[in-house]
Amino acid sequence: MVIDPRFIYNTAGLITNFPCFYYGWQPFLEHISRPGGTLEYITAFLAQAYYDRWLGAAVITAAACLAWLSSCWYLGRIGLSNARIAATAGPILILALHSQYLYALDMVVGSTAAIGITLGLMRLAYGNAYWRTCLACLLLALAYWATGGASLLVAVLLAIAAMASGLTWSAVAVSAWAAICPYLIGVLAYGDSIATAYSRLTPWQHPAGQIKGVPALLPWLLYLALPLGAIAAMVIKIAIADRRIRRSPIGYLEALVACIAMVCAAWWSYDPRLRALFAVDYYSQTRDWKKVIDIARAVPYNYLICHAANRALFHTSQLGHSMFSLPQDPASLLLSDRPAFWHKARTCMELGLINEAENALCIAIEIYGERPILIDGLATVNIVKGNPNAARVLLGTLARVPFWACKARQRLNQLALDPNLSTDPFIQQLRERMLRRDWVRPTEPLPRLLEQYPANRMAYEYLMAQFLLTKDLAGLVRTFNQYHWINMDRTPRHYQEALLLAKALDIGSAGMKGYTIETGISETFVSFMRTLASFGSDLDRARRQMKDRFGDTYFYYFYLGG
Repeated sequence: MVIDPRFIYNTAGLITNFPCFYYGWQPFLEHISRPGGTLEYITAFLAQAYYDRWLGAAVITAAACLAWLSSCWYLGRIGLSNARIAATAGPILILALHSQYLYALDMVVGSTAAIGITLGLMRLAYGNAYWRTCLACLLLALAYWATGGASLLVAVLLAIAAMASGLTWSAVAVSAWAAICPYLIGVLAYGDSIATAYSRLTPWQHPAGQIKGVPALLPWLLYLALPLGAIAAMVIKIAIADRRIRRSPIGYLEALVACIAMVCAAWWSYDPRLRALFAVDYYSQTRDWKKVIDIARAVPYNYLICHAANRALFHTSQLGHSMFSLPQDPASLLLSDRPAFWHKARTCMELGLINEAENALCIAIEIYGERPILIDGLATVNIVKGNPNAARVLLGTLARVPFWACKARQRLNQLALDPNLSTDPFIQQLRERMLRRDWVRPTEPLPRLLEQYPANRMAYEYLMAQFLLTKDLAGLVRTFNQYHWINMDRTPRHYQEALLLAKALDIGSAGMKGYTIETGISETFVSFMRTLASFGSDLDRARRQMKDRFGDTYFYYFYLGG
């Protein structure tokens, strides 16, 4: 499946508007008590289907079909049946939005609801009876309360229908009422600002507006596709009014054009690098480390993908053996270059930096909302820190979320039997690693973790990786001598390469018994140095020509790669 709804549900720390949904009357009443809240509640419920690949695909497909059918009915109702090709714009744009991994189900459902409301009002608004006009205005006010700014689309579609069918005072009145409803209800009655009243659930409020390039236009195109298509069809109809074309061949032509347009939209909007970023984060959450590594090997360097790949290499016992088979950057190891709270929390928790993980989770909740994965992580932090009451509150919240309720109730039952979860191996492992001592001055956390608990293998491997990436051979030798045999019974390839370099550069040597450099690694080092010397000072040419043979060694990284 090219577009995997699970990636959108997971959000990868890149989608800030994916909705939270809770079972119960209180969340429902809170939503329906504000303009647009009913639509938000419905779309939030439907969006939970993205948790499952096929269920999410079914919701997206159904939304695209409804958008197409409602657009066809509208065009037929205003006498533009031959222009139903314009109705395919909706499904094409829905496909493009999801290919860009943007959450826009609220706008998809809102625009479809606006077309449906327009069709209903057209039965009332285009007569001259006062009661029909009054009833249409009343229904339109209710529609604004339910759908928010989507009622502005109703006003535009009614105005176009009035132009196509002949202007009447009733049509003009209903269209004008649709335009002023947000002010009368949203501003005067509810107390919203003018901007909020008119922009709620419209492209003005969609986060895609903050993205540069074509993706920022997609929500606007979805919102305006039918009005612009109808206007264009009206102009073309007037221009060729004297021509009569049989319907049947046009139908086949429309189907062909629609299929070609959808294929082109899928090809144009598909971004394999963006998909890889979402996929890596999702598979990191599900701990499918093989897929994380495979994806990282297939795409160019990315800050977040590199971080996830190093974590996957550790969990598959390959970090010290294969990390330089992937593009590396020192900042990506612990995400020290720029904030990435969503991703940092998991790594900090596994290392034993529980307070730092808690801080990252709280900030992530402020940014992304009460995402279930964040609430679950915060509950785990509180269990590890010995705060079972706080954990129960968080798990109680999680128990009202679709697809998470069963897991939350199981954990609550475990807490009821054993508040400290003293028999849970994962919780006990985190407690052993947890950093308990505070420092006033800024300090490197990895050495502190090892000082407190020398058998913290993840802290050891990450500290060694940090020394490798920063080319601190002295620190690597010192840490190897002190902690290696506590955490590992063999010496990974990159450690041997670095220790051999340290010895050759007279920086230090390993002083523990049982340590030897493998013959193959020594021979590779001699061959590398001879080959490098043959290029003289032309490092660019050496970098290009030596990459295939030596690119996955620490020797290459040390002299040519970073």
